[in-house]
Amino acid sequence: NHDLWGMHCWGDMAKVRKRTQLQSLCKAVRPRPPKLSLRKSDPALPSKTPAMNDTLISRFSQTVESIHSAALQPHHWPTALERIATLQHAERTLLFTPKLNPQDGGFVLAHDISETMLSEWALHYSQHDLWTARTLSNGSLEDGDVVMSHELVPDAEFLSSVFYREFLLRQNIRHMCCGIIFSGRSNNLPLTGCSVFRPGPAKVFDPQSRSTHALITRHLSLALGTVMRLRDSEFKLAT
Repeated sequence: NHDLWGMHCWGDMAKVRKRTQLQSLCKAVRPRPPKLSLRKSDPALPSKTPAMNDTLISRFSQTVESIHSAALQPHHWPTALERIATLQHAERTLLFTPKLNPQDGGFVLAHDISETMLSEWALHYSQHDLWTARTLSNGSLEDGDVVMSHELVPDAEFLSSVFYREFLLRQNIRHMCCGIIFSGRSNNLPLTGCSVFRPGPAKVFDPQSRSTHALITRHLSLALGTVMRLRDSEFKLAT
């Protein structure tokens, strides 16, 4: 059972493994952005993006700068993930490859999500994870799509679920917004997502949140895509 917000509980999650994975991921010159095919209905298109005020534009620019910097200098990832959360008025961020273990070339990066929380999910609550089950049941996900928790599960069903009552409620997690960086269906790039989480008192993610997260997801795709391809090319040359 795989999770779009918590399946980075593989292995012992040791810090040295994370550092090794990130170093191998980022050992390249500044990558050239891959060509992207934006659909007319894509929420990340400028024509579909609500106007940003000056403060939001400044925070967005700082976040994008951090993402591209972190792609080459892994010690910048904590700053990038924190800025993604701040941009979305969220408390936690998760950037990860849910179906690929770190030891097999995947990676996991988190802001304000403890290994204890991840281990508890893996051992006791992964089978009750409605968000994961509903997301993975959608066979039409494409690169750049954004899914939000209230669209995946009706409130009444979610609030009465074991997943919420026994796990998320204790962690003060109520709302989720996940960008599909790579759908895993093309270009030999693994399924990769970036999720942000809001606490109970916060407002639900709205259309502005979707548009902003779609743009952030595009920049994560630019920053990670070519680096991952270069890493794989280096591995093939080495073997």
